[in-house]
Amino acid sequence: MEVGNLKYESQRVRSAAEVARDDLQNIHEWVPKFLASAEEALKEAEDLLENFERASKTCCHGTLPDPNCRYQFSRKAKHKIDDIKNLILEKQ
Repeated sequence: MEVGNLKYESQRVRSAAEVARDDLQNIHEWVPKFLASAEEALKEAEDLLENFERASKTCCHGTLPDPNCRYQFSRKAKHKIDDIKNLILEKQ
């Protein structure tokens, strides 16, 4: 859900920046920083989900969830969600 929110905010800021550039207006200095940070956070979140999918298929031969694998994923996911929320709040 937070990944979707970040994608939406990133796309909205990118569109507004393109309109401003087309109108020959200056854009705020935080815009390129936000877009770079958002892109990095999205890539990290996608990698985390991909790693979880891969680990889930290999844990206990795919029949039972591995508690250690799920615990580590939940900790990493919580930190990534907090990072994404902070990134969105900084933009506002």
